[in-house]
Amino acid sequence: MQIPKVVKIRQTAVNPVLTDVEGQIRRGIAALKVADRIRPGQTVAIGCTSRGIPDYPRVVRTVVAELKELGLRPFLIPAMGSHGASTAQGQADFLRNYGLTEEAVGAPIRSQIDVVEIGRSRDLDLSVYVDALAMEADHIVVLNRIKTHTDFINRFESGIIKILTIGLGKFIGAKYYHKAIMRYGFPRVLSDVTSRILETGKVLFGVGVVENSRGQIADLGVLDTRSFPALLEGEAKLLEEYNAITLHLPFDRADVLVIDKVGKDVSGTGLDTKVVGRIYKPLISPEPESPRIKRIIALGLTEHSSGSPGSPGMLDFISKNYEQQTNWESVTVNGLAASMPEFCRKPPVMPTDRDTVLAACDSVGLYEPEEIRLMRILTTGSLEELYVSTAYLEELQGRPDLQILSGPQPIPFDEEGNILPFAQSDLNQ
Repeated sequence: MQIPKVVKIRQTAVNPVLTDVEGQIRRGIAALKVADRIRPGQTVAIGCTSRGIPDYPRVVRTVVAELKELGLRPFLIPAMGSHGASTAQGQADFLRNYGLTEEAVGAPIRSQIDVVEIGRSRDLDLSVYVDALAMEADHIVVLNRIKTHTDFINRFESGIIKILTIGLGKFIGAKYYHKAIMRYGFPRVLSDVTSRILETGKVLFGVGVVENSRGQIADLGVLDTRSFPALLEGEAKLLEEYNAITLHLPFDRADVLVIDKVGKDVSGTGLDTKVVGRIYKPLISPEPESPRIKRIIALGLTEHSSGSPGSPGMLDFISKNYEQQTNWESVTVNGLAASMPEFCRKPPVMPTDRDTVLAACDSVGLYEPEEIRLMRILTTGSLEELYVSTAYLEELQGRPDLQILSGPQPIPFDEEGNILPFAQSDLNQ
């Protein structure tokens, strides 16, 4: 078996960029009249997500500066459920890996994994768990990226509502809520728990960030958290913006999808399930009808993954590089927290990247190399440029939204079988 040759293509994309990040945050806080709800000298816990927010230090630094301007004393806490192997040090390291140091953002990180039960939710009578440091503070602010969720479709998906529940719930809360979700579903559990948290009056606001296909801030909203309906309205508008500009794979059928890098900073499962058409949560969600991909492989982890690949059990093959870069203890912790032990399963490990691609190509059926439909992407969040095999050439001719940039050419590997870095063009040209 040989690996098919590929051509490099570019998808037409709309990539708005928010240039005045500081001004947007400043105006948003002023519009919510936050000054009327605080007293100088009070403390604020800023819950920071494990997701990769564009210009993360810049966003956090601006929020910190605005809170200090109001006379408040902010500090950062990890709001990431069971990520970072569910240890205080691991979660603090996750934030530092993004550059969120006290020197960079103007506020210290305080990290621990204890939670307090603040009461019961009103609809489902669930225990509501919140980070103990957050509850000790006078106020709470949370930040997250706004995007689609891997497991459900709703007016809100992955954003501020989720980070208030799963993120601030730490391991205990994340595990408990995921068990409840298996019975009642994501939207109902997250809405119910978030409503109870907001009733405390501690949450000043949320900052939701929309990312474009080039990893830049497309828009940003300072969201009203004085009531659940107000928060839902603000988050839903940002999710609509995200859906309007997000990219998908250009073809809905493939034999092999090669993903260079996966990680928790990309998605909770390490890859966007709605991009690859594979959820693998039969107790919660049906599988998407499209795209249909026979074999999905991953070759390594992202720089900011902190060794957390997401859900290796979703993959068909992984490379030795992926295996060595992974903190397998964190994989187990996350799988247990999500009540998804199947996500912890280790796929077949191939000795090199080349062997991993070959194994995938050799397990899709009786096809010649030139017949195999293969796509190669950097991550599921970076889809403006990608490589597709020559089996797609005929379809490419009828697609004005797709531009061939180079090729056909072999997928490049070094002498040791490691795939060469994904060659990005100047996307501003």
